[in-house]
Amino acid sequence: MPSYPLRLGGLFFLVSCLLLVGCSPRMVQVSGTVKYKEKPLTQGAIQFLGSDGASYAGTIGSDGTYSAKVPTGEAKVSISCIDEAAMVKDTKAASDALRESLKSGKQAPRPKGRKTYSLIPEKYADFSESGLTVTIKDSSPLNFTLD
Repeated sequence: MPSYPLRLGGLFFLVSCLLLVGCSPRMVQVSGTVKYKEKPLTQGAIQFLGSDGASYAGTIGSDGTYSAKVPTGEAKVSISCIDEAAMVKDTKAASDALRESLKSGKQAPRPKGRKTYSLIPEKYADFSESGLTVTIKDSSPLNFTLD
């Protein structure tokens, strides 16, 4: 038969486990639409920074809608939308110029690509600068309209 301190330790462990499980946030599927200047974004990503410190992501579809599984509670939001076609084009041009310079022995010209490929203000891609916060309680739609 186990001693009294051993039983008490086991009971403490069981109660601690139940409290930890009971206190963790519930996960819910959220969805909505992301618009920039009243028009739906046609690509991109949305991220929620949960109160647990973890990031939960969703992809923005061609109609501006997204879906993500996130914990309930307060969350900061970041949204990014990159012109991938322009970025690939500029990267290819820079790669071709470098390859040509290696063949010729001459220094490659400076790339003429853009400084940014973001199709929306870059502040929205940063949790601390976006100004976007939400309280997630259930699966109610969360829509975002960016200026």
